Amino acid sequence: MRFILPLGLLIQISGIHWLGRGADISQTYTWLLFPALVCFLLNIKSLRDWRPDWQEICIAGFLITALASWWWSPSEKPWIDVLKKCLYISMYLYALVRLSQKGRLLEKTLVASAIIAVLGAAVALINQYVIQDHSLSYRSYRISSMGIARFGDMGNPIPAGIYFGAIAALLFSWTCTTLLKPWQLILSITGVCTLLLYVLMTGSRGPQLATAVAFLAACLVIRNKRTKLFLGLGLITAIIGLYLFQESFFEINKDSTLNGRVPIWLSTLKHISDSPWIGHGLGYKMSNLWQGTHFIYAHNYYLQSALNYGLLGFSLFAGIIGSTLFLIRKHWHNTLIKISFFLLIYGMTCMLTEISRLIIIPDEAWLIFWLPVGLVVGAKYRSDNNTRYKSVHTAEYSVSQNIKTASTEKKAFNK
Repeated sequence: MRFILPLGLLIQISGIHWLGRGADISQTYTWLLFPALVCFLLNIKSLRDWRPDWQEICIAGFLITALASWWWSPSEKPWIDVLKKCLYISMYLYALVRLSQKGRLLEKTLVASAIIAVLGAAVALINQYVIQDHSLSYRSYRISSMGIARFGDMGNPIPAGIYFGAIAALLFSWTCTTLLKPWQLILSITGVCTLLLYVLMTGSRGPQLATAVAFLAACLVIRNKRTKLFLGLGLITAIIGLYLFQESFFEINKDSTLNGRVPIWLSTLKHISDSPWIGHGLGYKMSNLWQGTHFIYAHNYYLQSALNYGLLGFSLFAGIIGSTLFLIRKHWHNTLIKISFFLLIYGMTCMLTEISRLIIIPDEAWLIFWLPVGLVVGAKYRSDNNTRYKSVHTAEYSVSQNIKTASTEKKAFNK
């Protein structure tokens, strides 16, 4: 299982670029979720000593609530379909726990996935805007695929923006927390810029805002010379961009309804009030008409969770986020914890306008929520069993560690 699970995670995150849409999901089942199930069954005896904490209780409670809600939902799908999705998520979290035992290998897998995504974004941008010569004007052509068969095909600009924004947040946070050689730093920043350009050309404002929030959080939380430089360059770029494209940007973004989001949210609140405690069940679809378009989801997962599962489900969802943030603070020394924090910040921001389902087969929702949650669960167990894998990669921390170590050795020598 040493290399099967990393391969499975690589496929889950980046497979859409080299396997194509649809094939990446089926291969995720084969190379990640099924091996995780086998590994779980082989080590099931170890569960006798397992004592779940609040995070795990909230996760289990949320999945059980989603499964139970099928009985009072209008969904036409069989209950076994919901059960399978809950089991998929459970095995995914377990796979991340197993992978976290090899922290360095997991980090390399995430970086390798990001590199493949960068290459996929570069090919898509070149093919769509250089070879096929689509317009470069903002939102005139919203990119969502490579344009080559079904490779890199996200199906819609919004999922495309969410996916590449998440990869950008992952790669940027890794760059800020890791001591890199100059050529590695240049390649990493080039990759981040490529991903940001892709997110910009999707025209998806939710992912764009979430990416900006995640990047700003990284620059403010991780305080070193590198992040100060990134923050300054980011502000300069934003000011120049707003000055050059202010007419088209503000013309598109002056809609006070946020492209119909506000009326949809108000309608969702009315639906929530009809069944506030247990919700309308998983799979419930509204019928909100706005400018000739029917919207069936809340376009805000915080409202959607209350709509589907009531205050019970929303409380468990909030408990997952709260307990995860608490554990992130507790185990902040771990590099993967820092990456998961900024990825979770990105996901929480995306959920304000875009994400409508978390109980789903592998897609971008797994990347922005279940992945950071799973990384925290895994890092928590690794911190309990092994304290060697710590974030000593930042330049400032490394220097302080070397000085402290040298001082200790000097005192011992003098004695």
